[in-house]
Amino acid sequence: MTSLKEIWNRYKLGKADIKEKKKLLEAIDNEDVELDGILYADWKNTRTGKIGRKEKTRAWDNLAHSIAIKKRKVIHLYQYGIAASVAVCVALAIFLYPTTNHTIEVQVASGEKVKEVLLPDGSRVWINHASSISYPKEFGPESRNLILQGHAFFEIERNPSKPFLVETNEIAVKVLGTSFDVYSFKDESSTVSVESGKVEVSHSDSDSKIVLLANERSVYDSEQGHFGKTTFDSKTIMAWRNNVLHFENLELGQAIKHIERKYGVHIVCTDPGLLGIRIRASYTVEPLDTVLTDLAFMTNFDFEKNENNNEITLKPMDMGEN
Repeated sequence: MTSLKEIWNRYKLGKADIKEKKKLLEAIDNEDVELDGILYADWKNTRTGKIGRKEKTRAWDNLAHSIAIKKRKVIHLYQYGIAASVAVCVALAIFLYPTTNHTIEVQVASGEKVKEVLLPDGSRVWINHASSISYPKEFGPESRNLILQGHAFFEIERNPSKPFLVETNEIAVKVLGTSFDVYSFKDESSTVSVESGKVEVSHSDSDSKIVLLANERSVYDSEQGHFGKTTFDSKTIMAWRNNVLHFENLELGQAIKHIERKYGVHIVCTDPGLLGIRIRASYTVEPLDTVLTDLAFMTNFDFEKNENNNEITLKPMDMGEN
């Protein structure tokens, strides 16, 4: 099921369908706590100053018109919004985001090479395997917003009057002009690694924010609810931009996810104990069989390939084999 956060991100880029827009309106009408927090946090990141009555009215009109809601229903929702909490009132103003279909989406499928993209403001993005970005054809007058799913590296043109905001399902990164790496896949820890400049990182589950400088990295573990900061080796983290797989003291289980995305395969491990083994290795243009054979030697596993479903099975090595 698509989350409210995902629907909201799609709406801002003009990609939400009628059912998704109705779900947003229903969530506001029901005072949904989750959406309330999402919208208020978003507003704080992108807007300043008070929201006037005319803006609120126009916000409802724009959204309601796009899903053909009857006038009577629009009035009801508008009256509700005016009397609602501050956060929900702010939600009305947030719906002023343009809802045109002039949205650009760039995807890099598993097995494809890293792709470089030039944004409308001159900023550059490198998109890793199994990842995508979405952004408007032209950025608005007050901010530059982009949605990321997966992994990408950004070199942002400096503009103090127009912040750049990268949003994922869990975190938001706000910058004026800098270079940084964002890693945010479902069921994995989300990280932001800064190569130069300064960035502000926040996450959707709280009001916590972390400011990062060069060679600093934030890590958000959704399972543990931990949001912290550490340092990192930029050469190690950024190697992927040159299509290099670099594992530096990385658990095999995490390395497998990178391998799956780079080579477009599905890997199953029959022994969970293997997944915790840490490895150090680096691969550039090596074929998949070479990578698997090398890792198998280091960690004592065998592997079988099923060409019919593109699946690879890892299992402990039979120590009785010659």
